[in-house]
Amino acid sequence: MWQFYKSHRRAVFELARSLSIRSTTQDQSLVHALTFILSQENRRSLFLPETLDLSFALEVWQHLVRVKRRKRTKLVRRHLEVCIFTAVADELKAGDLAVEGSEQFADYRAQLLPWETCEPQVADYCQEIGLPADAHTFVAQLRERLTDVAAQVDAAFPGINPSRLPPKANPRSSGSRQKQFPQAALPFRRLSVSTCQIDPSWIFSGIRMKTFTGPGILGPFPVPIPNCPILPNAM
Repeated sequence: MWQFYKSHRRAVFELARSLSIRSTTQDQSLVHALTFILSQENRRSLFLPETLDLSFALEVWQHLVRVKRRKRTKLVRRHLEVCIFTAVADELKAGDLAVEGSEQFADYRAQLLPWETCEPQVADYCQEIGLPADAHTFVAQLRERLTDVAAQVDAAFPGINPSRLPPKANPRSSGSRQKQFPQAALPFRRLSVSTCQIDPSWIFSGIRMKTFTGPGILGPFPVPIPNCPILPNAM
């Protein structure tokens, strides 16, 4: 994986430093991880101490990044870099991260109406869509519905035949136990180099990439990057 990423590593770090990225949720684990990995750019050691909260990463990434070294858990620095930048790309697309000064990756919360404007309309809106207007009744109704669905699933469970489940859903089916690379890392194998302007989520992950003939979505970047990886028809 490293051999397909290392030629673009410097550009990715420069871009990450040039953008003001912040979380739009209470979960700051990815922002802290990004800050940490930017501080480790000049490190040459293969392993880092396990000091990061990797709850933002998929389980397959966590298994790949965490390794045992002399009875201690370490983080593989190279894999960790790809993991964090891929997660940043995903969170930018999902709206859980925002870039200050961006149009496409702006904080969506700034576009929401203030609660003072919405509150007088809550009762009419709830009545129109058939939901309780007060929190207590709403929670009670939702709990009742979920309880009914759970009871229906429990009642149907004895009739489910595990042998008829798809292989991926059947815990009894045999399959390869070999450790696999995350799917998000595979597109690095098909990277090429071209002159372009950069979508930040695009260069972080190397997955869904775009080229622009006009100004970039964030305007001119403070860090000049004459060449960047592109991946046409990715995934």
